[in-house]
Amino acid sequence: MEGPMSSAVKWTVFLLIILNLTHFYQAKDFWTLHVDYPKTKASGKPPEYCNNIMRQRGLINNTYLRPFHTFIHESNSTILNICANSTNPHYASFAPNSYESQNPLHLTECCIKTCSPNFVCTYKEVIRMSKIRLACLNGHPDHLITYINYSPTKILINLLFGGPRR
Repeated sequence: MEGPMSSAVKWTVFLLIILNLTHFYQAKDFWTLHVDYPKTKASGKPPEYCNNIMRQRGLINNTYLRPFHTFIHESNSTILNICANSTNPHYASFAPNSYESQNPLHLTECCIKTCSPNFVCTYKEVIRMSKIRLACLNGHPDHLITYINYSPTKILINLLFGGPRR
């Protein structure tokens, strides 16, 4: 015969397991969505990297596409260190648990060039070295907030003219 306390303990353990699994899948999504290390070799012209990986990672399908997306080409330990070793978290109202990398990282940004109504899309590949900002949860990356470009020229153009002129 079970007492009411053992039933409560079982439910508590069950709920803790569910919460832990939820966090595991959120973290897995970050790694699946944003980390490509070492960088996958693409056959064909350079834009093929973005065209291929966007489909492989499920960022384009028959009903959904991402207009731009950033991939990080650094080891898991380098990325984990951003959350674990940051002594100066960046507090913003939209992401109070965000942390900035101390050094620039290898990144690829995929930006949509063309897309047909049936989601056959081509992407432009932009390779850059830049610091990034991550939202961290329990010392692990939860999502990529942004990459940070500290170019003084770009900052001045944005301040004076509202963005680069073409």
